[in-house]
Amino acid sequence: MLIVAVSLALFLLVRGQPGTVSYHLANYKMLRRQLTISRNPSQLKDYLRGETMRWYLRGKPTVVEDAEALREAKTALLQLGYFHQRDVYLTNRVMQGTW
Repeated sequence: MLIVAVSLALFLLVRGQPGTVSYHLANYKMLRRQLTISRNPSQLKDYLRGETMRWYLRGKPTVVEDAEALREAKTALLQLGYFHQRDVYLTNRVMQGTW
């Protein structure tokens, strides 16, 4: 019982509370990793990977759902001041090829 309580406390410390930078940053990093994994495990070792298990525990979201959640996490980090957004204007640039 003590091990469970300590594990839960450590998880909450690392993950942070909803609305905090640490919470949204952990979520952002997890979602970026999730976008790189295969969505259809084909071998036994694929089912045993941590990323695949987390994907199943999250309800097997689609790539589109994960991309939307990633956008929301990025927006939250922008609003909290952790990320900064800047516009870059390129001048004197010649476009090569046909569009």
